[in-house]
Amino acid sequence: MAVEHLLRHLASPGFVELDSSQPLVDKVTKEAHRRSIKFPAYRFRKNPRIVPADLPEALSVTPVEVLRQVGVATTFYGDSPFTAIAHHWAQLRYCATLETKKGKLSLSSLGDEVVHHHKVAQSEYLGIGLALVIAQETLRKQHPGWEFSPVDADFALDRGIPGIGSATQVAGLQSRPDYFLIGRRIRGGGGLKIVVLECKGTHSPGETKIIGQLAKACTQVRSVEIEGQNLSSLMVASRFLPSGIKVCVLDPPGESELWSGTDDELDEMLSEEVDGPPEPFSTRTPTSDDLLAIEPDQPIEDEEFGASENYSELAEQDLEIPQVVSIPQASRRWFSRVLARTFAASVLAFAGDGETAAKYRTPRLYEDSQGQYGLPLEDAAEIKTSRRFPLPGGLSAQGTQYSMPLPDGRRLDVFRGIEESVYEELGQERLGSYFRSAQRVWNKWSQIAGNGASNGRPVAFGRDGTVVTLEINNRRS
Repeated sequence: MAVEHLLRHLASPGFVELDSSQPLVDKVTKEAHRRSIKFPAYRFRKNPRIVPADLPEALSVTPVEVLRQVGVATTFYGDSPFTAIAHHWAQLRYCATLETKKGKLSLSSLGDEVVHHHKVAQSEYLGIGLALVIAQETLRKQHPGWEFSPVDADFALDRGIPGIGSATQVAGLQSRPDYFLIGRRIRGGGGLKIVVLECKGTHSPGETKIIGQLAKACTQVRSVEIEGQNLSSLMVASRFLPSGIKVCVLDPPGESELWSGTDDELDEMLSEEVDGPPEPFSTRTPTSDDLLAIEPDQPIEDEEFGASENYSELAEQDLEIPQVVSIPQASRRWFSRVLARTFAASVLAFAGDGETAAKYRTPRLYEDSQGQYGLPLEDAAEIKTSRRFPLPGGLSAQGTQYSMPLPDGRRLDVFRGIEESVYEELGQERLGSYFRSAQRVWNKWSQIAGNGASNGRPVAFGRDGTVVTLEINNRRS
C-alpha cells in the first residue's frame, strides 16, 4: 500500500455499526448465567442493560482518531530509554489496519493478514481506541453538557492501595476494569462524574466470542466501588472484520457522581497538594450477599459447555472471583484529584513532556520492588520538548515529532502534541482552567475542520487538546 494511499485512509471517516439492543442484553445475560454454573466469578456481576440514550445505528469515525485515542490512553510506558520511540510506535504500528470501504470503517486487507496471536494484540489495541470513541459519544448523549476523559485504572488504583507495588499484584485484581472515565461540566458549573469502562475487541466473525467477552465484562466492571456503591459503567466490545466494524455497547447501572461544587471550588480542589489518601483503599472478597443466585427455573446442561467454547479455555481465562477495591467516602475528594491529575499526566506524556507530567504525579503510600514511588514519569527519558507545529485555521500545537525514512528517500513525519494555549494551562498546573480551555479550543477546531481546512491530511484533534497528524516530507534524504 502506497504511503499516500495510507494517509488518505487515515483521514477518511467511515461508519461503524452500533448495537445496544434488548436481544444483545438477553444473549449476554444468558451467557453470563451459563458460565456461572461452572465459574462462581460470574455470579459476582452486574446485569447489563441497553444504553439509556438515543444512540444512532452507526457512528462516523476516522482511523487517525482511533490512533489518537489509544495513544493518549496507553501513554504510560515507564522510564525506558526507548519511551519516546514507544509513544510514536503507538501511532504507527496500526496505521494500515483500518480503512473505509463503501462508507464503512473496516479492517484492511493488511490488518486481516496477520496470524492469530498478532490479531489478538491488534484487536485489543484497536478495541481500546474505538471503545473510547464510542464510550465518550455515548456519555455525551447520556449526560448532555459533560465531557469524559480516560484514566488508566491500574495507575489510579495503585495510588490508594497500601503495601503493594501494583494493583495487579493483589490476588484477584486481575479482573479489574480497563479505565475510569472522569467527567466534568463543559457549560459552566463544577462537578465531576466517574464511569468504569471495560474495552473488548475480536476478529472472530461469529457472535459467540463477543457475547462471551461482554459476559466476562459484567464481572470486571463490578470490581470497584465507592463506600459499598457500584459505579456507573460501560462495556464496549468491537468486532473487526473486512466487511465492516460492529461495536456492542451495554450499560450496567450504578452511581456516577464523584464530586460536586462550583467552578471556583473545582479549581481550588484540583490545585490542592496530593499526598496519601485520608483513608487507604481496601480490598475485599465478595460475600454471599454479593453473588447473584442461580435461578432454579433456568437449568443449564453441562453439554452446553463446549458447544461454543472449550471448557479448558474457559477455565484458564476465568480463575477466581475478583477482589473488590473499595474506595472509602473519606477519600472520595482525594480520588477525584488523583483521576484529574493522572489524566493530565497522560496528556503531557503523550505530547512528549515527561518533565511537566511528573509534576502531576501522585505519590504512593509505599515503595515497590524497584524502590519507585509515584507515576513512572519522574525520571522520564523523554525530555521536555518545545517543538511548535502549525495547524489549520491559525492554530498551533506544541509537542514532539518523529521522522521515519521511506523507501523512496522521502520521510514520514508524525507529530503528537497539545494545542498551545491548552499546553500553557497544563504547564502552569491550572488544571481546572485547562479543562475549560480545552473545550473552547475544541469548539474553534470544530469550525475549522467543518470547513475542510485540513485538506485531506490526517489530523485528529481531541476534546482534551491533544493532536496527532501525519504527513509526507518530500525532501529526500
